[in-house]
Amino acid sequence: MLRTLKAVGLLAGMIIGAGMFALPYTIVRAGVGWSLFYTLLIFVLVTLTHALYAGVILKDRRHARLPGYAREYLGEVGFWVTLVSRLGAYWGLLLVYGVIIGNFLARIMPFSETALTISFFVVISPLILFRLSRIGAVNLLFVFPEVFLPIIFFFLWWSRFDFSAVPFGGNGDWFLPYGIFLFAFSGASVIPEVVDTLGNLAHKKIFPVIVASSIITILVYAAFSTTIIGLGGGASPHDVLFILATSIGSRAFVISTLLGLFAVATSYIALGLELRYTFEYDLWRSRNVAWMLTAFVPLIIYLAGVRSFIMIINVIGAVGIGIEGVVIALLARRVLGTRILIVGGVAAALVVGAVVELIRIAGVL
Repeated sequence: MLRTLKAVGLLAGMIIGAGMFALPYTIVRAGVGWSLFYTLLIFVLVTLTHALYAGVILKDRRHARLPGYAREYLGEVGFWVTLVSRLGAYWGLLLVYGVIIGNFLARIMPFSETALTISFFVVISPLILFRLSRIGAVNLLFVFPEVFLPIIFFFLWWSRFDFSAVPFGGNGDWFLPYGIFLFAFSGASVIPEVVDTLGNLAHKKIFPVIVASSIITILVYAAFSTTIIGLGGGASPHDVLFILATSIGSRAFVISTLLGLFAVATSYIALGLELRYTFEYDLWRSRNVAWMLTAFVPLIIYLAGVRSFIMIINVIGAVGIGIEGVVIALLARRVLGTRILIVGGVAAALVVGAVVELIRIAGVL
């Protein structure tokens, strides 16, 4: 039971992260109807992708990450496409996590956001030297406030919610949720460690763990988004922390900020370790070199002035995570013999999503 709970904590702790704070804005912009549609679509795509990746790992238990599996079963082209996509997406994700943490800390500490962001990168970097399975229990502890605080806040303040200005059909940004939701619900990066955490229970427990983590994520996101949108009166909630600061009082605001820190920090550690393993297992770099490439490249990018949020996670979700999902689907076909209908459906949905997102960003949609 403890191993199962640690596995759920590991996966849910990875999934529930920075994307949560983009959801209220996205839902208001796209509308409730489109948001519900994309929630169902992404739930199905992500659950299938996670399950297929777990199946590949259980079939071939080599010490590799996704690029290594791609090299073995999809050739050098598959390897390099996967590697370049993963490096770009994961460095971008780590950058986003650092930017958000700096923003959170600047709301409760008398220092500049830049100084706090740099401090976060430096302070958290040693944790990326540990094995992810060894901090599974810590992740489980962090998941508790992530899960329960949004739900508690929902019930505490539901009487103050105002949804009169929330559009059901949205403001024309009907495709906006796709990339952001895919970003917010994806946790494929830690599936190898979830399998390791379960040990000899993996064949029996991995799918329930994946489904349970996805359901927990939906409940947390629903409670959080409803609370923020309700407290904001249906206005486009681009600054979640501002709405909380002006609506719930100083003590509750500090607690909410700590929630954000827990959510983002656990995702940062899990993703950072996965990227370090990619350098170690797939590019055969030493542990120290892998750690430095993982920990300090996002900091260098930050110092170079790249500090946006919504656009980065949208592109990472639709394109970066989309490519990762296509690779996993193709691996499942090669390694597991998964039905072509399932593989083709997942791959087609992700490819179409990535293409439409790029067209939308270009201003055609």
